[in-house]
Amino acid sequence: MLDQFAQFICNRYPFNKTSRKTGPRNEIRPVPVRPGVPDATVRIDVLDEKRAVFDPYPFDVSPLEVSFQGRVLPKRPYASREDFLGDFYRAPRVNVTYALQAP
Repeated sequence: MLDQFAQFICNRYPFNKTSRKTGPRNEIRPVPVRPGVPDATVRIDVLDEKRAVFDPYPFDVSPLEVSFQGRVLPKRPYASREDFLGDFYRAPRVNVTYALQAP
């Protein structure tokens, strides 16, 4: 569950980018709730480039600000791993901050 959550957040820049064809969609499942309660499905509605609604909301604070550092790479085919890593390590770092909120 946490891996799907991290993949959804970290693989979308900006949040409302629609061109990504792989990776988690707008739901995360199965999400354990507590012993004796069936697993849930968390639905995610992206509001704009920096905000998304999670339902049911799994955190105590709303909105919850999530920040991480990423790199923006040129959109081009890479001939090899070394070719990709050359662009990756030269790419400028960007700070990404998203707000996750309750419905």
